[in-house]
Amino acid sequence: MKLNKIFYGASIASILLIVLVVLWIKQDKPLKEEAYYCEGMVNTMFAKIPLVMKIQDDVLEWSWDLSIFQESMGKLISIPSIKKRYKMNIQYSDGVYIERIDDNTISVDHYHIKGTFFQDTCNLEYPIEIDSVKSLFSIRPFF
Repeated sequence: MKLNKIFYGASIASILLIVLVVLWIKQDKPLKEEAYYCEGMVNTMFAKIPLVMKIQDDVLEWSWDLSIFQESMGKLISIPSIKKRYKMNIQYSDGVYIERIDDNTISVDHYHIKGTFFQDTCNLEYPIEIDSVKSLFSIRPFF
């Protein structure tokens, strides 16, 4: 009888110890990264475009509001907003490649355009005009 009490006491102590260790590990290393969300701007040489950005784990989701271009084009050309999800370090068929540089900086490559997103200011520096002119100079010898 006394041996049974000792066995049950040791079993309960072991279970409590295991539960405490698991809780300590979970507290130290959460299973999912907390989501980063911000509303900022895409900055080009001639335009500022509203941007909504969400980053969780290694997935980046953005939405660009291109209605300012729709207003300037009138009803001639329909310009949709951009809303996409991208996993980092994968080259996508639409030309996008996203790579984290450090805790604050993310590289955004889209075909020939080399952009940089800064989390602390929620700004995407997107030099489409400059990089497009540079690429024109690089293909000029072929014409």
